[in-house]
Amino acid sequence: MLSVETKIKVADNSGARKVKILKKLGSSIKKNIKLNSLVSVVIQKVLSKKKVQKKKIYYGLIISTKYKNARNDGSFVCFDKNRIVLFSLTHKFLGSRLYGPICKELKEHLKLKGSKERFQKLISYANNII
Repeated sequence: MLSVETKIKVADNSGARKVKILKKLGSSIKKNIKLNSLVSVVIQKVLSKKKVQKKKIYYGLIISTKYKNARNDGSFVCFDKNRIVLFSLTHKFLGSRLYGPICKELKEHLKLKGSKERFQKLISYANNII
C-alpha cells in the first residue's frame, strides 16, 4: 500500500515526471492508498516548458501499484512501478496520452461510480487494459 509522502512516477505526457502524495481525498482518517484512489499531489520534477509547474498542487488518480491486487477470480495482479495520472483542480485530464497499461479493475471502477464520470476519458487514452 502507498502512503502519504510517497514519491510516484507520472504515466501521462503532462510534463511532470515525479510527484509526491499529500493526502488521500474523500477520507478524513489516515488510510492506506490503493489502486483507484484519488489523491492530492505536489510536483517534484518537471520537463521544461510544459503544462504543469513545479511546487504546484494537482489531483492524481493511482492507476498501478507494485503491490498485489486481488481479482474476483482468485488471481493477483501487480506491476513493476507505482504510477499516477494527473488532473487539474477542476478534474480535467492534463495530458493527451497515457503511457503503459491500466488495470481492468480501474476500468470497472470508473464505470460503476456515477460520481467519477469525469474520468471516463481516461479509459479511451489507455493503450492496453490488463
